[in-house]
Amino acid sequence: MARMLTSTRARQHARRFAVALAIVAAVTGGGCNLFNNPDSPSTPATATETFTGTIGTPGSNRSTFTFAVGQTGTVSVTLTTMSPSVAMGLGIGTPTGTTGCTLTSSNSSALASSTPQVTVTQPAGPSCISLYDVGNLTSPSTFTVTVSHP
Repeated sequence: MARMLTSTRARQHARRFAVALAIVAAVTGGGCNLFNNPDSPSTPATATETFTGTIGTPGSNRSTFTFAVGQTGTVSVTLTTMSPSVAMGLGIGTPTGTTGCTLTSSNSSALASSTPQVTVTQPAGPSCISLYDVGNLTSPSTFTVTVSHP
């Protein structure tokens, strides 16, 4: 009978130990990601926006567009099409008023290309791009500008 009690007690202790071990494992299971700091920066998703228009019509030698940068990061601005093809000014900055754009970076000889003509680190928040005539327009021209940003 003493042997039965001992083996019954041993099984009870073993079960309790297993349950306690399972609880400890469940509670500390989040420790598997000890080296994954949730505060470390992650790579933000990239959004691409496309803006089109006509420039060079009477009273319109500048086109400005606004967009929102979701997280501080790299913003690339590309004059993808310009017809007829002429060098234009292309810049990025911060919106002023309802239609203004204070440029913080620009390229005064942007030609249509698949390669970005302006690339900057832009803070999160409202931003703007501006396409403007640097004296090369002789007639109205259609354009497409793409902006990639976080």
